[in-house]
Order: sequence, then C-alpha cells, then structure tokens
Amino acid sequence: MIQPLLRGQTVTLRPLAVADAGALAAAAAESRGRYVYTRVPDGVEDAQRYIETALAEREVGRRQPFAIVWQDRVAGRRVALRTDERNAQSRRAIERLGAIFEGVRRADMPGQDGSVRNSAYYSILQVEWPDVRKRLDDALPG
Repeated sequence: MIQPLLRGQTVTLRPLAVADAGALAAAAAESRGRYVYTRVPDGVEDAQRYIETALAEREVGRRQPFAIVWQDRVAGRRVALRTDERNAQSRRAIERLGAIFEGVRRADMPGQDGSVRNSAYYSILQVEWPDVRKRLDDALPG
C-alpha cells in the first residue's frame, strides 16, 4: 500500500513510525487538557504501544496513521476518521476534508471522560482521495 505524504509550507502529514514515540509523547504532554474526547498516549512507553497498535491496524487496512509535523517537529497524532459523537469541532474538521458521514456506532468504546462513548464514523473512498488531497493541499499555506 502506498503511504501518502502531504506537504505544505509549514505542515507535513507523513506516515507514522515507531521512531516517532518520543516526539509524540512530548507533543501529547504539552496540553493534556485538550484531549477530553480523544485517547492520547501518556509517556514514551504508552506512545510506543499506541504507535505499534496504529501500525498493526494500518497493516490490516483499518487505519492510516500519520505524524503531523510542524516546524520540523512532531506536533500531533495519527489522522483517523472516527471521533467522539459529542466532539463537534473534530466532526466539522473531518467534514471539511470532504469525508462522508457514515453514521454513529453506539457504545463504541470508552470515552476519555470515563463514559462509554458513541463514535461518529466518516469515510473517504479511493476514488474520492484525489479531490480530498487537493482540498488539503489548497488548505495548507504555501
């Protein structure tokens, strides 16, 4: 499977790698209060497990994990098209990409707030990817 690389003037999305564990842990440690609805690794060992799980899911075609690189440092987690149903900000961002809302999986997984969350699922089909990539390229500065 071809691993896409999206490069803008200031932000790059590149395939996530195990070597990103330290940088991912550092990025996640900066502002943990922002991750109310999203599971974010806490520390290097947890980041390594998080990455290994993401890469295993990539191998079976379930996820496409990215490292978000800004100003030559990892600044974010993988890009996934699933979010807590209550997370309106994430849902709007996914929809702006051109992803299609498929529905809500009820009682999908533990929520970060201790509840059992419903997850909103979105998809981008292979034939839609060129338009989505153009939208991303146009949105990135440069």
